[in-house]
This record gives sequence, C-alpha cells and structure tokens, in this order.
Amino acid sequence: VAALWPIAPDRIRLDRDRSGQLVYDTLNKSAPNTVLLPSEIFHLHGLGFDGIQGYSVIALARHSIGMGLAAEEYGARFFANDATPGGVVEHPLELRDEARKHIKEDWQKIFAGKERHSIAVLEEGMKYHQIGLSNEDAQFLETRRFQVQEICRWFRVPPHKLADLERATFCLPASELVFAEGGPKSIADLQPGEKVWSMNGVSGRLHLSVVEASVCSGEDEILELRTTNRMVRCNAAHKILARRKYPAPTGGPGGYQSIRWETEYIPAGDLRVGDTIVVLKNLPTAGTHTSPTREVSVEFMEFCGLLLGDGNINKDHGVTIARGESALYMDHYRAVMQREFQSFGRAGNGRTRNLETVAVTLTEGERQTRFASVLAAEELTACGFAGTARTKTVPDWIFLLTVELRLAFVRGYLDADGHVDKKGRISFASVNEYLLSQIRHLCMSCGIPVTNAREQQATCTLPNGELFEAISYTFTCSNPEENCRIWSHDPRYQQRLKDGQPFEKKGRAYPRYGGEDFESEGCELSRIVSIALLSSEPVYDLQVAGHSFIANGIIVHNSNIEHQAIEFVVDTLVPWAMRLEQEANIKFFGLNRQTLFTKLNVASLLRGDMSSRYAAYATGRQWGWLSVNDVRRLEDQNPLPPHIGDLFLIPTNMYAVPLDGTQPTIGPPLSPHPPRERPQDPEDVMRAVLAAQVDAHRNGTLSPGAST
Repeated sequence: VAALWPIAPDRIRLDRDRSGQLVYDTLNKSAPNTVLLPSEIFHLHGLGFDGIQGYSVIALARHSIGMGLAAEEYGARFFANDATPGGVVEHPLELRDEARKHIKEDWQKIFAGKERHSIAVLEEGMKYHQIGLSNEDAQFLETRRFQVQEICRWFRVPPHKLADLERATFCLPASELVFAEGGPKSIADLQPGEKVWSMNGVSGRLHLSVVEASVCSGEDEILELRTTNRMVRCNAAHKILARRKYPAPTGGPGGYQSIRWETEYIPAGDLRVGDTIVVLKNLPTAGTHTSPTREVSVEFMEFCGLLLGDGNINKDHGVTIARGESALYMDHYRAVMQREFQSFGRAGNGRTRNLETVAVTLTEGERQTRFASVLAAEELTACGFAGTARTKTVPDWIFLLTVELRLAFVRGYLDADGHVDKKGRISFASVNEYLLSQIRHLCMSCGIPVTNAREQQATCTLPNGELFEAISYTFTCSNPEENCRIWSHDPRYQQRLKDGQPFEKKGRAYPRYGGEDFESEGCELSRIVSIALLSSEPVYDLQVAGHSFIANGIIVHNSNIEHQAIEFVVDTLVPWAMRLEQEANIKFFGLNRQTLFTKLNVASLLRGDMSSRYAAYATGRQWGWLSVNDVRRLEDQNPLPPHIGDLFLIPTNMYAVPLDGTQPTIGPPLSPHPPRERPQDPEDVMRAVLAAQVDAHRNGTLSPGAST
C-alpha cells in the first residue's frame, strides 16, 4: 500500500459483476475506470453487517425516531390546547345556569392572578377536587425522558457520555465539602474544569486532578460515618479508602494463621464501627509566595489572618482591628501595619494618585486600632477580605501558598479569634460555619491534627461590648507539639504552647488495626467510632480524572461513571477496533499477514479503576503468574532487563502434594539471578525468522498456520 484516498461513502455503490464478484462502483462517470475491486478498497463496515455492508443507523432507528417525533408533537398539542380543568368545585344542589356562571366568575376573580395561592372559603357544602395528570399523561413524560437512552442504544454508548447520570450510584449530599485547589468547596458547587486533590492509586502521592463532571443524580438515604477527627456523609454505595485484613499465604509462628492488611476502596454500607479508614494528614509542601496584589511576607499573612478574624474594611477607606482593652499581641501587629501599608497622608483624597506615600498613622480607640489608607483598603478588598462576620471567607489564593505562609495566616487568625488552653490545645470558634470549615481545612493542609467541628449555643461579645446569643461552630487543634508550628504573638499563649505535652496517640499509627505497614505520603489512619443512618437527601456524583478525591478530610473514590467508561471501551470501542484490525490485516498486508498484523491497543483506556488494577497486579505477583515485566507491559512501560524483570515469585510454604500421600520433596530455593547466556539482539532474531519464512514460502514448505 502506497497511499489511502478517501471516498465519501454516499458516492460508492456496492454491487456484484456477472461472475458474482463483489465490486465497488465509484459512480464517477467522467473517469475511465469507475469500478474497483475489494482488494483496492479499505472498507470499515458500520453497525451490523448484512454480508456486503453495514446497516444504516437511521434505518435501524427510524421507528424510535418516529416515536420521539410523535411524542414531541403530542406534547406540543397537549400543552398548547389543554382543556383539562385544574380542579372541580362540587355543589350538593342542582344549580341553574346563571348560578353556575356566578360561582365560576367569583372563583376566577378571587383566586386568579396574584391571588391564585390564597386560601379558599367554600360555602353551602361545596367541595373542591384537585385534578392532576392522568396515568397516560404521566407516561408521556416518561417517554420523553427515555429518548436520550434510546439514542444511546443505537450506538451502544453508555448514557453518561450524553450527560445522563441517572444510574450513577456513588454519591455525596450537596453540602459535603471536597478539598479543591482553592480550599474546601461543596460538591454541588464544583464545575467541570476545576481541580481537586486526588490520590494516585491506593497509597500514592496526593496531586491536583481535574473535575470532569458533577451532577445531581437524585435522592438517597445518607450514612454519617464519624471517626475521632473526621466525619463524612454519603450513600451506602459510595466507596471509602480503608484498610481491610485478609489471611496471609504464610502461616504465623506457633501454627497461628497470620494476616495481611490491604488498602482498598470499600462501599460505605460495608464498613462497621472499629474499621480503619484513610484520612488526610497534610498536603504537598510546594506553594507560591504571591497574593493578587503583591509578593507576600510572613508578617503580611499574619495581619491578613488578624483582619479576617477581628478586622473590618470601612467605607471611608479605613481599616479597623477590633481588640480587647489589654490585647497583648497588638504591639507586634501595630509594627506590622506601619511596615506593610502606605497612605497618601493628609494630602490624599483617594482620587489623585501621583502623591508621595508615607507609612500609615494608627489611631487608637478604647477597643479598636484603626488607620486610614485608601491604598490599603483597596488592596485588602482585592485580596478578598471584605465582608462581615457572617459573610467573610478565606480567599482561594491562601490555600496555594507555602506551608510557612499558610501557618502565618492561621497564627494571625488565632490571635484574633482563637484560644489556647492550659494544655496547649488551640480552639477556633465562629458563627460563620463555612469560614470555620476553611480554617479547619487550612490546618489539615499544614499537617495540624484537628477534631471534628461541633455546633453549640454560645454567648458572643461584640466589639462594643454587647452580648448576644448565637449558634457557634468550633473545632480544636488537639496536639500541642504540632500547635507550636502555628504559634502566637500573645505571651500567655506562647507559654501554654511550650508547656503542652505532645499527644502520641494523635499519630494514629494503629499497629493492631492495619497501621503497622501502612505507608502513604500525606495520609494517615483513623478508626470509625459511629455510623448513623439519616434521612434521604439530594445527592451528587463527582467524576474526577484522578479517580479519587478528599471529602471532609477522608479519601473517597470516584463516581461509578468510571466503571461505565470501562464498559464503553469494552462493549463499544473494542468491537469497532476489531473490525478495523481485520480489514487492515486483509487489505494492507496481503500475503504478509502470517508475519505482520494490526493491533489497536486500548489498554490505556481501561485504566480508570487504578485500585482494582494494582490489586490484580499484586495478586498475580504474589501467586507467581505475573512478572515485573508483565506488569510493566500492561502499563505501557519499558521492560527491565530479563534477569530482573522476568522472574516469577513462588510462595515459599506451598508445595505440590503427591497423590500417594507421602511427604512432598522440598528442593533448594531458586536463585534470584539464574545464569543465562547473553541475550541476542531482538532485531537480529527477527531478521533471521523472517529470512527463514521467506525461504520456506519460496520453497512451498511454509505451514498455513505459521506465524511469529
């Protein structure tokens, strides 16, 4: 074959000549040779096959298309000319025409237009009956819903490829927070193209992965799973990364059966109290040093945390920090304000910008420290710190900073809105639930152990000293040793952090519950302490390119859309690939088909379920039917040298049992590096094989089934 020249399928007519030979007529009357033989045409058949050519999709689907058009036409008529009354008023007596007319007019006058949802008062024993859709009308709506699925059947394409996620099953409620690139975000608010934190395999690195789909998939009952420091709500089908024990292939000491622990995704409905799950410990340490307005310093981030907790950006271009009368940390922040911010001085009015700037001047009040600066107010607003106590949020860019700068931000927020007890534990409280969850995720990202958030009725003090009752949310950073990384500029808190004793149990090693050989960068273990069944809620399916994500600090699996995508490859793409391979083998290689062939490798499209794939590889290696190179070939990686990559493992305590009942013979262990000759060059081997086959073909001695 020298070249392929495409011809539009509608300009080809298949026919047979007088001898019954299949021919392709190109319908080109101006060309001298319009008929081509099958050997001159690369013909990829469509869906189905009638012996000559593929079936027309439209011909196969004409009945369902007709049904869809008829349903659409009926729907248009149904809603345009609907004569079905919305309800019926029943009167116990027989009424004259004039009386019926007056009742109808009065009803329309009172309950039409803006008053249509007001309460009806019926007299003289009248009754009102609501009329809804009939069974036939409801079935019409179901017919309309199934049109998308009918189209999927024509092409053997799974519905999720057309954004129909009705049959997706791995779901979280709308309010559950997913750890995105810019901090926690509810699953209902995530959009395709955004990035969330994901894990490679079941024990790999955490990395940012793109969201491919997030769609509400209906309602389902919700399970609430709690550990001592994490909580997630999901339906029973949603998979959570956990540690599960299995019998080990080798016996334990003293004849006891030993066990091995595997990390795998398990449906939430199969988990029990006491099971061990994998949770977030910290995010990768890399990060930036910039805000939307400047390259930030540690002191600037400390002030931003203070501003978020106790600050306010005033309409007259001033910045105010609320504080107690004897706030011991404020001397540090007063110096920071004067170093980090500039103003136009008394000559500035906010409109003229070509004036010389000077350090801001601080004004002290009884319970506040303030400075006037249009430049600072504009910069801090652009950075995302405007708002009230109930509307403030942690800006996205803070989650992208280095660990040092994130901790500096939390330090400022601690001085403003936190508390350190005598044991060195840090508590944060706020009436803003989402803001508090952001601070909690920020601590988790830095490796600071945190508890679950708690809701409580609290008495709060306003900057003016007034008290008010409100629902408050709080969580605790429970390990004083790690809390010293946050630190404080309050001398009292500094001493308490120094005196605090580290809590070794907060390491969550759990050696008896799967933690002895657990290794996963950025993750640790936590045991389930309670499982509760809640009422039904709308649930969302999330599809992530990395096949997993972090929900409320817990590693969970991708949506089952991933498995539907695998079915799409196996049931839709592979049959097409086989037809193309067969046609290419016949038309491109001819007599060389015994030594050459076409192969479309779709293995990379089946890599969705990484955890299942790696589990299968581990089983194959353990039981001796996969080598390292076998696994690397399946992953499209270059093989290792044969003396390393082609070895097979054999369980040392398993031997063949003789049929006569005698004891098995135990031989010497196999050498890990068996002696072998220097391997030949693969190209030399291939040339020798081809040369031998060419000679055999010329001599007429080549077997019809010979191949290499």
